[in-house]
Amino acid sequence: MSGLFIPIESMPEWAQTVTEFNPIKYFVEIMRMVMLKGSGFRAFLPQLLKIVLYAIVMNRLAIWSYRITT
Repeated sequence: MSGLFIPIESMPEWAQTVTEFNPIKYFVEIMRMVMLKGSGFRAFLPQLLKIVLYAIVMNRLAIWSYRITT
């Protein structure tokens, strides 16, 4: 559900919504931009920021759940 093999636009609406929360989607977009279009850093900065935000949120949740269990 990252849009790697099947275009996101051809997925059902519920799958498109779920895909928005998949960080691999943004990684695939970055790879396509760099490899196919030769895009620079500024072009894929929004996708990179979404991946970083996802990593921060997941790490905070992991720390929070670890503190609760110990």
